[in-house]
Amino acid sequence: MIEDLVMDKFGRRRYWAIQRHPCAPEAVSIYNNGCNLECVYCWNSIRNDPKRISLYGRLLYPEEVADKANELLRKWRLSIVRVSGGEAILGFNSAHHLAKVIESTKCWKFVVETNGVELGRNPILFNLFSHLRDKIVFRINIKGSDYDNFERNTLRPGHWLDYVFKAIESAKKMRFKIICACMEEVVDVDKIEKRLIQLGVDTSKKFDKKGRIKYGHFEYEFEVEHIKIKYPWTEEKLRKVWGRAGDLKCI
Repeated sequence: MIEDLVMDKFGRRRYWAIQRHPCAPEAVSIYNNGCNLECVYCWNSIRNDPKRISLYGRLLYPEEVADKANELLRKWRLSIVRVSGGEAILGFNSAHHLAKVIESTKCWKFVVETNGVELGRNPILFNLFSHLRDKIVFRINIKGSDYDNFERNTLRPGHWLDYVFKAIESAKKMRFKIICACMEEVVDVDKIEKRLIQLGVDTSKKFDKKGRIKYGHFEYEFEVEHIKIKYPWTEEKLRKVWGRAGDLKCI
């Protein structure tokens, strides 16, 4: 399991950066390693590669992660924290670790970037965050609009897409704040939006994100984002899977 590669028996997880990033200046960004998907457009894929995970960053206890985040929150007078990079929730151990990080972080909102696969496969994981409902925002990234599209984008079984929508459904039932996001260049946005409406997601305030990430406005539940081709390995994968890269509508 990928989770075993990024965590140790002491409950530490591997992170490669905790910083205020220019792409999301409104938040303190916590970047971890490891993912259960292999998205062709992933900017962090080199650090998610199972053969390279141990080469980047270091193992940290939840309290160490929170202490660094709190330090930056004070320094920059911010109130939002986000965890991104790899997949935040790879199983029970990483979910438990993350819950402890959020508990110890002194922020208004904590945004969890997730693909939703493990949360949908095992919705009981949401219970680890139930006491943090007022603080946490699950930003669930939908990697495909149908089975074939999901498999092409993530190099994983197409039926895993059902787990993603199951995670969204479970989060709504448990009254968690969610933002459903998708990448316009590689999915059918309209098809995803129709399915989200069936699950009770409010898509009327769809946020079309261009350029920098903007955190702090959480009144919307549906977000359309765009690919940024910045790294050679991203462009190489896009050409291999989609047959093109430069002509994609990227910013």
